[in-house]
Amino acid sequence: MTVSRPPVPAARWARTVGMIICVLGLSLTAVLAVLHESGCPEVVRSLCLEDDGYACREALCGAFGQAFGVPVAVLGAGWFALQASFLLFHRYSSFKGAFPLVFGSVSGIGVCSFLLGIEFFSIGHLCMLCLATKVLVCSVSACALFIWHRAGATRAAVMLAWVLPLLVGFGSGSLVQTPESRCIQEAKKALSTPEWRRGGGGSSVGQVKDRPIAILFYEDRCLFCCKFVIGDLAEPRVEASLARYDRTALRASEHPDLCHQFRVAGVPCLILLDTKGRTLRLYGGDLGSDRLADVLAKLE
Repeated sequence: MTVSRPPVPAARWARTVGMIICVLGLSLTAVLAVLHESGCPEVVRSLCLEDDGYACREALCGAFGQAFGVPVAVLGAGWFALQASFLLFHRYSSFKGAFPLVFGSVSGIGVCSFLLGIEFFSIGHLCMLCLATKVLVCSVSACALFIWHRAGATRAAVMLAWVLPLLVGFGSGSLVQTPESRCIQEAKKALSTPEWRRGGGGSSVGQVKDRPIAILFYEDRCLFCCKFVIGDLAEPRVEASLARYDRTALRASEHPDLCHQFRVAGVPCLILLDTKGRTLRLYGGDLGSDRLADVLAKLE
């Protein structure tokens, strides 16, 4: 007579906790799906830790907000539903019976680390709403892998199920870039050269010196600013004319006092001051590289 093994108490506890987290995950992903379908309204800004809500909007409604035409939030909801069903019908004492749980956990950890890599290296900032979802996915996966361990899996196997998808997913995500993210990275690199001083401050900026001064007001994630920096300002004639200027690049959001002083109405804005303190204000959106080069040539 064969006597079946009773459920392991610890595994029963892990199943209960995992299912509760799945319900929370389903609720959160449902909210994210609604935000995605509504075009990321103003409420996203208040839910994101960034003042401008850029990372949350980009992650939810940008190029990475959907996969194969389906919102990522909807795919996440499907993952939580599947894991909840696996947890509900899993036989605690069955090592092979835990494989659906393990597969779901490994895939969930891998996709989350992949998206995290994209947020770090392509978007440049973390989406707090998405990060909360990733924490819930990893928590459910921890419960599932604990159940697998109690069913007979070795600690080495459990650790491999954690570490391998983390490394592969994050590494793959770090390689993904959109044309917009490449533009942003190239602009940052261009403004990091010795020719441009960045962030300088306060009273010293804009003071009359023995050299004319060029002050660029920009924002890191402004595509118009990026195109202006790597396009118009990188044109050889423009570069040659700017070589005689003492150049400073300032984020407009970090220097509202200087924006007010120079009456900056938008970005990108290039302020030119001659040695007599006279000011010329040029907006990147109104100029092409040829016109900008002509203006700078007339000032020489």
